[in-house]
Amino acid sequence: MRQFKTDGVLFDLDGTLWDSGDGVVEGYNLTAERMGLGRTFTPDQMHSVMGLQSQAILDRLVPDLSPERQIAFRNEVCRCECEILRTGRGSRLLPGVRELLETLRPLCPLFIVSNCMGGYIEAFLEAHGLASYFADYEHPGRTGLSKGENIRLVMERNGVRHGVYVGDAQVDLEGVLPVSPSSGPAMALAPSPATTQLSTIRASFPLCSISCIEGRSWQRRPFP
Repeated sequence: MRQFKTDGVLFDLDGTLWDSGDGVVEGYNLTAERMGLGRTFTPDQMHSVMGLQSQAILDRLVPDLSPERQIAFRNEVCRCECEILRTGRGSRLLPGVRELLETLRPLCPLFIVSNCMGGYIEAFLEAHGLASYFADYEHPGRTGLSKGENIRLVMERNGVRHGVYVGDAQVDLEGVLPVSPSSGPAMALAPSPATTQLSTIRASFPLCSISCIEGRSWQRRPFP
């Protein structure tokens, strides 16, 4: 397997670092009740749209709503699920994630790039006490950009030239492809659990290679 040297590891969130399915389902159903939609969303429906951008999710789950109602639905869902998830209810770290982050944190800066709305990554960091592990993060709720564009943005503003993006699904691979090969990350499409992710990262980007940047001066970017 090809080996790489890297100066930054970027992570997807859903299905890679945590499972927030219960909290997301609760947020969607609470919103549907408050808006009088007369429907119930299931875990299978939620998992089928994980990783998609917000408009694609709305078009799949509530295609009958007007554009104005879709926006109202999206905003209320975001508010509800973030309130739920921030408390630690309705989510769990995937097995081995904390150990994976502990292993990588001394070696290079870590980042999150996820297709989510504002408050969602923050809820993850707060619920599981992981804010200090990550140098920066980005999402389309703040930028309106695609995953590939947000990956490039995070790399550029943090001076990362040889990034690695770790995800768990085809949509993550597709998100990385538009990033320029000269400035974009190599792709480690790692399955869950995180213990397997660590094995994949070690195989593709072994710690003996990553350790070449140990001691590199970097500071955690204050989260915008």
